Amino acid sequence: MSTVTKRTEKRKSINKQLRKLPSIEKILEREEIQAEADKYSRVLVTEAAQEVIATIREQLLQGDACPSGDEITEKIKQYLAQEG
Repeated sequence: MSTVTKRTEKRKSINKQLRKLPSIEKILEREEIQAEADKYSRVLVTEAAQEVIATIREQLLQGDACPSGDEITEKIKQYLAQEG
């Protein structure tokens, strides 16, 4: 396999993982996240979701696998507990 083909395959793999990331709106629709919005505020939870997704996006660009929705929710809850 040529170097160009390997790079193309890696790029496709990364793009596939990036497409698995849920939108911020989808995250905010999750029941556990709505409970966090009631506890903190929707604005703060939205900012937390954006920060967490940005971090995950960077990890995906490094070749990591996309976490599940539950894992993303947990990361947001942890972020809020630290920052909130």
